[in-house]
Amino acid sequence: MDYSNSAVNLSNPPEVEELLIQRQKVSRLQRKAQEALNSLPEYQNLQRLSGDIAEIDKQLKPLIDKYGSYQDTRKGLYAVKQARQSISYDPSKVKACIPQFADAVIEEVVNKGKIEGLLKGGLINRQQADACANTREINAYIIQS
Repeated sequence: MDYSNSAVNLSNPPEVEELLIQRQKVSRLQRKAQEALNSLPEYQNLQRLSGDIAEIDKQLKPLIDKYGSYQDTRKGLYAVKQARQSISYDPSKVKACIPQFADAVIEEVVNKGKIEGLLKGGLINRQQADACANTREINAYIIQS
């Protein structure tokens, strides 16, 4: 993979190379250890047991939905369904209920996918799209050895 076109400050510093080489050696040792571990009967049994637990968890969920959650703190047994809410507000309801604050809390949003569709369809050109764009840079780290 070549990241020349997207890398930030691609300068191949020796300090980074030194640590990457060290990481590569440790990564090779880790792979060898994983291969050795995979061949052990105890590890194979652990994998099977993990699959059994996943299957039991899969069966528990519909039971919780049907009969309810279970909790015994003394025994350390929990099968609990929790509700988490995400709240969003409807602009038309805000305009109706609190019109004096509607302009302060409602923001306009441009559909990026539709702009890209206009570009793809040749209805606008790249310069027009770029003139309307705000670009925000987000960094991600790709580390591989």
